[in-house]
Amino acid sequence: MKTENLIAALVADGPSIETPIARKVALAMVCGFALSAALFFWQLGWRPDIGEARGTLPFLFKFVVTAALLIPAALLTAHLARPDATPGLWGWALLIAPLLLVAGVSAELVASRRLMSGRQSSLAQTRSPA
Repeated sequence: MKTENLIAALVADGPSIETPIARKVALAMVCGFALSAALFFWQLGWRPDIGEARGTLPFLFKFVVTAALLIPAALLTAHLARPDATPGLWGWALLIAPLLLVAGVSAELVASRRLMSGRQSSLAQTRSPA
């Protein structure tokens, strides 16, 4: 009988008015983004060659890597906000961004090596006596 009285008392108290943790995390992420963007532009300013850089692959790849880290981290944070949650596969999703970085750096190294070998062969051809 005491358990039923406790349950009835808890129900009578009404719904919780506390803000859900997912909303608090989302608000913190938005505020953090705004603050970091403001500090970035205050310290470094706007690039004068942003129009030219905007179309390059390294410039666009920065957004891909950022999104690959942001999305799994945000979903993992929202998932782990519950007391009984475990990371599960969401923890493994955080490896996407470092793997993308390794792939991007490897591709950049291969491309620069090809570019350098092409320059060296053309330089050797121009210097060799005919």
